[in-house]
Amino acid sequence: MKARPEVPKSTQAPIETVDCFASDETKTVKLIPTRYWVEVKRHLDAGEQADIDEALFDSVSMEDREAAAATGRKLYLSLAKQRFLKLAVFVVDWNLCDETGKTVRLPSPLQDRVVVMRKLSRRMAELIGAAVDDVAAEELKALEADAEDDANPTPAGDGTG
Repeated sequence: MKARPEVPKSTQAPIETVDCFASDETKTVKLIPTRYWVEVKRHLDAGEQADIDEALFDSVSMEDREAAAATGRKLYLSLAKQRFLKLAVFVVDWNLCDETGKTVRLPSPLQDRVVVMRKLSRRMAELIGAAVDDVAAEELKALEADAEDDANPTPAGDGTG
């Protein structure tokens, strides 16, 4: 067996700390100006993000998309399908009520959740969508700040650490 060549320490890239799995952290967001709130996932796992990304293409498989692109055919996109799936994936809980004042429980199966999201009023769907986007933007900003901190480590012995 061949030995791995020694890499001088000065040329080795710094080891990066990366979360291996998505956390189940959530954030509760008040839907202003209403009395309602939603609990939103802070992090999606890779499969959830892939599902949301794929939902944009309306019933078109990856192979069909590649073939369409190669031959110059049109692809059909469904922003609505993607939008409702995004809400169903991100929203963990809420206190939304039906017309009788009874709290509407979110079903566990994802496709059933999508059906519930499609029944929201247009205004409520917009408010929840904005809450989801705000939480996702906060998390992206935090990730970018962490990456920037990792790229600019504090020099040792400067009195700050």
